[in-house]
Amino acid sequence: MGDTPFCHRGGVCKAVCGEGFEGLVWREYDPALSRTTEGIQRYVVAPEVTLLSLRDELVKTHGVRCELFPSFDAYDMRIVLPSGKKWAVDMKDHNDSARLGRTMKPFLTVPAWDKAFVVFPQHRKDGDYLNRFKNHWKRAKNEDVRFAQELLRDVRKVVG
Repeated sequence: MGDTPFCHRGGVCKAVCGEGFEGLVWREYDPALSRTTEGIQRYVVAPEVTLLSLRDELVKTHGVRCELFPSFDAYDMRIVLPSGKKWAVDMKDHNDSARLGRTMKPFLTVPAWDKAFVVFPQHRKDGDYLNRFKNHWKRAKNEDVRFAQELLRDVRKVVG
């Protein structure tokens, strides 16, 4: 399908992503397409578990609005703060943080955001993981990196 986003009729896209389906191509459901390879599970499916927990905590405890996957393949979550400021979150969970840093591209600017964060799950918090990533990441203006608990702390500071 190239760069055209698609979803399966009766799939979870609408429940997860909301109403933003302009230009979406619908495909008939095929159970064979529901399987992922081991590599895909590691790099795509597993980080989403932490992302969903983070979203739940932000909504329930801090009362902010969170939009999951606000645009096809842009970033994973947009946090809308009470001030109207928007934070973009891209959740990553890789064994080799230096390699990830070398391959990371700047955040897409659509949907719009004021700050953007690459967020790692807490289990990646060891002495060297973050430094290896930062040493190779060519971040753009207003982009930063956090562990999930640090992002929660930052939201708590802003929300009050």
